[in-house]
Amino acid sequence: MAMKRNIFLAIAVVAAVFASCNKEINTTNEQAPVKLVPKTFTVSVDETRTSLGENGKSIIWEEGDVIRVIGATASGTVSQHVFTLASGAGTGSATFTGEVGEGEETFYAIYPNYEIDPSNSKGTFANGYLAMKSGDVAKAQSADAGSIDKSHLVMTAALEQDAFTFRHAACFFKFTMGNDDIKEVAFETTGDIRFGKRLIIRQEDGKINGVEGAESTGTLKPATGTSFIKGKTYYIAFYPKSLSARTIKNLKITYTQLSGATQSVSVPSTATDFLQTAVVEGTIYNIGTPTVEFLPAISASNVILGADATSGSITYEVTNPVAGGVLTAELSESSDWLTVGEVSDGSVAFTCSANTGDPRSAVVVLTYTYNTSETAIKNVTVSQDGSSVSASEDYSWDFSAEGWQAALLAQAPSAKDNKASNWTVSYSGLAYYAGTDDRWSVNGYIQPNGSGYYKPSSKRRYFLFSTNGGGYVYVT
Repeated sequence: MAMKRNIFLAIAVVAAVFASCNKEINTTNEQAPVKLVPKTFTVSVDETRTSLGENGKSIIWEEGDVIRVIGATASGTVSQHVFTLASGAGTGSATFTGEVGEGEETFYAIYPNYEIDPSNSKGTFANGYLAMKSGDVAKAQSADAGSIDKSHLVMTAALEQDAFTFRHAACFFKFTMGNDDIKEVAFETTGDIRFGKRLIIRQEDGKINGVEGAESTGTLKPATGTSFIKGKTYYIAFYPKSLSARTIKNLKITYTQLSGATQSVSVPSTATDFLQTAVVEGTIYNIGTPTVEFLPAISASNVILGADATSGSITYEVTNPVAGGVLTAELSESSDWLTVGEVSDGSVAFTCSANTGDPRSAVVVLTYTYNTSETAIKNVTVSQDGSSVSASEDYSWDFSAEGWQAALLAQAPSAKDNKASNWTVSYSGLAYYAGTDDRWSVNGYIQPNGSGYYKPSSKRRYFLFSTNGGGYVYVT
């Protein structure tokens, strides 16, 4: 469940993600309260603080919502309790039920159900702070259009007259997606805002006092589907660095396409009314419709060929093509064994002659020309194996030891005896290869009567056989 924008902002948490309901958690070194007593709290949201700056939209509670209640005794013992929604689903005022320790007099609440560290050196509970202990607020967020990542809808409240009135700890950027096929949006600023980690919140007013392990960049992905919807509105949460450092500066947004291509845009101060000003918790800052222009790019993989003469093709794709753009292909240097042929939509044909010598390679340069003189270039390496040369002698061994009692140490043919790129190895029996480098294509137990390969090396290989009647290995 999530808090939703436009019609409502809905707050929901999957209870299984957090601690089980009605469970008391003591967070000091002192003994837990001897007795737990049932308790019901009325919970609402301060619309003047949590409307998120957008026309006073309501915040409603939903079935399954969970809050954490922190209780303290007069002697300073602090315990934490999980409370669940009892009534009021679909409204802005609800009741939550759970248990508190007998003798606890002071209560605070936090949503979502983040555990706090009462003795945090940068903000103790006794000195008036709620400091997160675990469950870091992640810089990677996900939300669908019109909603906000529920893990970033951090709110706190102090109990007054048996009621909690929540206040937002986060701020939010609002933007409209201006491009198609975008799978991720990254936000970065050199100013005093952060996108995650452990928050330290002031008890008296719910303001951010500090952020431990702070993240200066944040990312947003769609919660469902593979890409954002162009023209739809999205939100990402952020936090002031401290009580005094809370200015947005040099905001940069980077879009990542489904293809993996990235492009950034800076948000100039003339485009907003909030850059260089101190941000306020619970406020949405609208950055409009950032739009970027992705340049054409070529994607293609290198090609590996056998030693025989053959023909083939290089498969390519041009992302972000421009009307009238043309792709051409040519060798980076002249070649007497590779010939580049016709270029068609998505492929470049080639032919190559047989190789009777050492392995060889050539580079094919793909060039996409657009807007008359602008280009995108991709180099593709075409490699061809060398000819297969037999070993100077056959290597075969026989033995009759049972089980794994016998180990055969065989000096592998050295590289100087073989001009090919690999030795082909066949065997009978159940073989186990225990070499330390350039392992066979199949490691560990090798099925009977199979084959594998290894690169030439002067290092020894170890072969173990589990046969009662012997076995053999030969190399060609």
